[in-house]
Amino acid sequence: MEDKDTDDGVQRRDVLRGIGGTTAAAAFGSGVLSDTAAASDGLPDGFELTELTGEAARRAVDGLARTREFRRLRTAVQDAGARLDRSAAVVYRASYEGRSRTLASVPTATDEDHRMVVGRNDDGTVVMGALERRQETADGAEITYRELPSLASESELSTADATTDDDGLVSRTVTVSSETDGTVSTDVTEDDVSTSGVYCFNCKLLVALVCDVGCAAGTAFICGLAGTVTSAIGISACIFITGRICYVIAAAGCFLNASEICCRAGNWCC
Repeated sequence: MEDKDTDDGVQRRDVLRGIGGTTAAAAFGSGVLSDTAAASDGLPDGFELTELTGEAARRAVDGLARTREFRRLRTAVQDAGARLDRSAAVVYRASYEGRSRTLASVPTATDEDHRMVVGRNDDGTVVMGALERRQETADGAEITYRELPSLASESELSTADATTDDDGLVSRTVTVSSETDGTVSTDVTEDDVSTSGVYCFNCKLLVALVCDVGCAAGTAFICGLAGTVTSAIGISACIFITGRICYVIAAAGCFLNASEICCRAGNWCC
């Protein structure tokens, strides 16, 4: 196949679109207003988030495409018989306490649930390079996160043990229940995901980002933005928590405060 991405202008499809009537589709495909209690409750003072569109987005994606990490992940996408659709990229810039990074979430041309997420700091250091694929199940979703070995970190979730796949990427699958009654119906135990302050802080930050950005760009993208502030909980836990948040917000919206959404998502109350 042709080794070329679609790049005829970064005129992305609306990340806040609705893609169906099911709870899962609403959770991961639709967005919410950013001027809500949840969006303002979880962000630390000094955190700035800007969406890049048009020519600014194109330049950002072009710059990321020149990195070794982008090229390697693109090869893995092509090995799967797919191609990237750079015209639909979602691009954001996040800044906090002197740290700034730009992240892009690029879907494949035929499957918006299969995305590449690449991000780097202003000093040129690539801080995220991964492929995320979400598959719906009868009661939620399985989110497979495939990461470059140079960027992979050990997961603290026992249900997200890492393997190395045929493309040499570190692969984990996180199971997320769609239940919205405040329980966590997965194989994760209370010891794996605690109700400690660090989880509460991270959950509130992730709620604010979901309410501002939406879930359609993928959980890894949300976690990459959150990494500007903190990476204390690890990527697998972050994907799990973000997935739960997306389902709760699909049912309850963002007009609750972030603490209440975190309580409903997984008893991460504070």
